[in-house]
Amino acid sequence: ASVEEFEQALRLAPGSARIYNDLGIALAMQGRLEDAIERFQRAVEADPEFKDARQNLATARNQLAAGSKQRAELNHCPLPAPSLQRL
Repeated sequence: ASVEEFEQALRLAPGSARIYNDLGIALAMQGRLEDAIERFQRAVEADPEFKDARQNLATARNQLAAGSKQRAELNHCPLPAPSLQRL
C-alpha cells in the first residue's frame, strides 16, 4: 500500500497504532525517516505494548543518526582536487 492509502486509512480509523506503524514503514521505504519516526512514535503512543512499532521507531532513529553522522564526516573530509585532462 502507498503512503496515500495509509493516510486515507488513518482518516477512517484515527489513532490506529497498526496504521501509524504501516505508514511509518511506507515513509521509511521512501527515505523519509523524520516523517517515519513521527508516525512510529504515534503508533507507540497509541499502543505502548506494540513491539513492532517500538522496534521500527528505534531502527528509524538509528538510521537517521547514522545518516547524520556520515554527512558530518563527509563535510569534514577534504575532497580530492579535480584532475585536469587534455583534450
